[in-house]
Amino acid sequence: MKTIAACAVSAIALFDIAGTQEAHALAKETVFRVFTDVINPADQGAFEEATKSYQKCLGQNQFKGSIRAYGRETGDTSTYTFVQGMTSWDELEGTRDVVSKCSKTWRSQVTPRLKSEESAILVLVPELCYMPKDLREEVKPALVNVTSLYLKNGRQGQAAFADGMRKLAATAKTSNWGGNYVVLEVRSGGPRAPQYVLISNYRNWKEFGVAGDGGEAWKMVERVGGMSAADSLRESIDSNVAKAQMHVDSYIEDLSYMPASR
Repeated sequence: MKTIAACAVSAIALFDIAGTQEAHALAKETVFRVFTDVINPADQGAFEEATKSYQKCLGQNQFKGSIRAYGRETGDTSTYTFVQGMTSWDELEGTRDVVSKCSKTWRSQVTPRLKSEESAILVLVPELCYMPKDLREEVKPALVNVTSLYLKNGRQGQAAFADGMRKLAATAKTSNWGGNYVVLEVRSGGPRAPQYVLISNYRNWKEFGVAGDGGEAWKMVERVGGMSAADSLRESIDSNVAKAQMHVDSYIEDLSYMPASR
């Protein structure tokens, strides 16, 4: 099933995409600022060293957010995703001065290495997520499966999609399902951005191979409500999705940043 292919995960915790979702994150508004950088392979080494210099500057100026780094290679380019995780809009606002102080480092050392860069704001939608309480302490998944969801049917379609995802989360909670996933709404992502991003986490490729096809989510719904209920819920979600794009990224620890105060 195209839209829930990223849902069928086994024992990994919160999508800490990078971000700062600690055990309390589903109980409060969580905001992410996401940057996706495309680099020519020949520039990878210089780009990574420049990124470390920039993050060193952030640390010296007491940057409070976390940054999780993920990457993937397609052969002709390398793509890096950096997610700055905040716990509120106020905390995001509070990073402006620090980022300004380090902007010279970014422009002089990082920008020359960029082939392209895109950014977006993502906001966690707790009522659409399913995260078992005992899994929320895992904050460094080795892999993240990212599904960008482009909806159709305007506001009505978005409302119907959200209602379906809300029912899926409620069913997963009722069944005490072993999988988990989070859903984020995209804000200020530009004309090519999706409406939602769905994230699942994996400890390793073997776990992804077992759980990555999405089938376990619908088996779970069928166990709770029967085949008819599973088909109906699946249709209510799929019928409002125009396009779903998926990719898997690997966590890069030495390009990630965690403030000393956390």
